[in-house]
Amino acid sequence: MAPSLSVFFCVTGFLAGLYAHPGLPGHLAAPLALLGAGLAAGRLVGPGRLCLVAAVFCLGDRQSGRRGDACAEGWAEGGVVLEGRASIVTETGVFIETGDGRFWIAGRRCAACCMESDSLLVLGEARGSRVRCWEFRVRPSSDGLTLLRRWLVRQWGRRLRSPEASGLASALLAGERSALPDRVRRAFRGAGTSHILSVSGLHVSLIAGAVFLALRLAAGRRPWVVLPAIAAVSAYVLLTGARTPAVRSGFMASALMCSASAGLRFHPLVLWSCAVAFVLAACPGSAWDAGAQMSFTAVLALVLFSRKFPGRLGGLSAGLYSGACVTASLAPLSACTYGSFQISSPWATLMSMPFMVALFALGPAALLPWPLPGGAVRLVAGVWLVLLEKVSLPGVPFPGWAWLPWVMFLGVLLALSKRKGFLKRFR
Repeated sequence: MAPSLSVFFCVTGFLAGLYAHPGLPGHLAAPLALLGAGLAAGRLVGPGRLCLVAAVFCLGDRQSGRRGDACAEGWAEGGVVLEGRASIVTETGVFIETGDGRFWIAGRRCAACCMESDSLLVLGEARGSRVRCWEFRVRPSSDGLTLLRRWLVRQWGRRLRSPEASGLASALLAGERSALPDRVRRAFRGAGTSHILSVSGLHVSLIAGAVFLALRLAAGRRPWVVLPAIAAVSAYVLLTGARTPAVRSGFMASALMCSASAGLRFHPLVLWSCAVAFVLAACPGSAWDAGAQMSFTAVLALVLFSRKFPGRLGGLSAGLYSGACVTASLAPLSACTYGSFQISSPWATLMSMPFMVALFALGPAALLPWPLPGGAVRLVAGVWLVLLEKVSLPGVPFPGWAWLPWVMFLGVLLALSKRKGFLKRFR
């Protein structure tokens, strides 16, 4: 068993205990870890690593039990009081992030009075993770990055003079989605491309790649060029609100740039496992955040199921295939969160890439007092929305009987990845 395989299975063992919650005694984690260390010292490496994975499974189960107890103590008879930060603001409600996870606060009046990153105190009726708002109190965020983000949103709204164009620029470049019109939300949701509106790997990769390549061209292969690139990525992640998918992407992008500068090569599963551990340590509540779950699952699907296609259209075929793998892997999560999953997501995402790159290039220029970039942003946004509305298909539900075919289909995707052996993928 390769070291990278050990790291990966320790992390996935912890996550399995976190989500399975079978109710094991919490004190089992320490004895199993000691037993694993003893077996490894006695050159029984395989059983030792198995005990270590079992130990982290029990540790994850213990953390899940603590969260359940904390949530149970927080419920009041007839109502619940929640305090957290607004992460997503829509026309009909607000997602807030608390220490116990993310909750949906239903209420148009509440949504109209707050913006993303505001602190929110809510009294309401709770049903699971959904809360019907009775009363609320908003405390606007006053930190410098939030003020800068809102200034950018106002500038795009004033210069572009198009709610769709300014909303897309604000979401993609500043991570502010509260300014998105209903038409934009419906178009992206119907096409299965809502993940593009959330700052994650695509956005961070564009920033990291552009800055890193520009520094490489200007200064050559000097090791210090990675520092300004990491600083630019960190600044972008902080500016957009430092949400879990963006933090994960920033961590992995920084690690890849460091390894490239040092001439090292890390297996993607090692980076994925370290990113999971880093995010869970920095923000434990992100384990129950749907956006974080989808982000990590999508990256894991790309690592496990990726394959190359020959020929001139190999890149296009690989993009469609990767999108289909991610869509299939996220089907249960998407159906649980949104009620269905969109089979149009692979080709809609691939079609959206040129428009996304164009808005990344033209959006900052639209802040300047020149009419040409603003007109180009409006044209790109308008064509993008029309195409998304044309290619969207009705959502597909995920019934209970679909679990077995879904697992079998993922097994087929793993077999199609054309590797000589499953364990060799992790070395």
